[in-house]
Amino acid sequence: MKKYIAKLVFQIRIELHPGLAQFDEQWRWIEAPDAEAALAMATQMGNQHQEQFVNAEGKLVEWKFIGITALQCIDNKQHGDQIFSQTLETDSEDGFLNECRQTILLMQTRLPETV
Repeated sequence: MKKYIAKLVFQIRIELHPGLAQFDEQWRWIEAPDAEAALAMATQMGNQHQEQFVNAEGKLVEWKFIGITALQCIDNKQHGDQIFSQTLETDSEDGFLNECRQTILLMQTRLPETV
């Protein structure tokens, strides 16, 4: 079995939601004999995680599976090899940097203590 990472994309729709369009990108670990099987398994996972429910405000929420947008075999990766990269553009450099700093601090507080 080979090891893969697959990126699954979901669209989130909330009934009468006036805000921006929402999408959820999920990176999933897949073990499969080959890329074709990994893609099929990831697609099955995405289909299984589609759902509709009524939220606490009584509005219908739908998670719709869009598809797999990345599949990477990681079997032969070495320490430090790049798995994923994303270039972002923003109209708020300070806002983005502040968000990064807050996320870094949050990650540090969630790490288990080392002995």
